[in-house]
Amino acid sequence: IVEMADNGIEGLVYGLLTTASNLGHPFARALGNQVYRLFTPSLSNAENYIEDTPAFRQTVFASFALSYPFAFLSLGTLYFLPKQKVQ
Repeated sequence: IVEMADNGIEGLVYGLLTTASNLGHPFARALGNQVYRLFTPSLSNAENYIEDTPAFRQTVFASFALSYPFAFLSLGTLYFLPKQKVQ
């Protein structure tokens, strides 16, 4: 991180990127909670895991089918990262 910053503003860049990273996690958690509460039977109810009905298995599959494409989609943002600083 520090290598990408210009001289004299390394701390500012590090602080800005760290803050942006730390803010992303709570927002992602809140958004995920809002989306996953729409699934029925509920993913939050422990009894559903114990009963293990076919309907609940479909719900778990749907939750994975939704989360994995977003995880792989986030890898696409790596293209936009800057190249290493020329020495």
